[in-house]
Amino acid sequence: MSRPQEEALTSSTDAPAPPASRRGLVLGLWLLGALLSGLPFCFDALEPLVWIAPIPWMFALQLSTRRAFLWGWFGGTLYVAIGVYWLWDVHPIVLALVAAYFGLTIGVWAFLTGPV
Repeated sequence: MSRPQEEALTSSTDAPAPPASRRGLVLGLWLLGALLSGLPFCFDALEPLVWIAPIPWMFALQLSTRRAFLWGWFGGTLYVAIGVYWLWDVHPIVLALVAAYFGLTIGVWAFLTGPV
């Protein structure tokens, strides 16, 4: 094998791995924010998490400018669903409707705030 062929072969295998999907990162940030916001409703000892809970959402807003409302609605719905998990005993559809309705507030916040 000639020298240029060896260099071409080694350079193609040493290429860095592609970065994580932006959509996956945004999804993870919204999930993390929803967990950090919703868990203090379930466990009183976790109340200090409320002070840092919006931070992942703000990073997610930097990455998802065009679909900020939809991502915010998604994250807000999860946040409310975690907070009012007891509505599952009433009926799962009631939980879904209440969470989606009150999750709109986070969606509107994300739309109005946009990239910080």
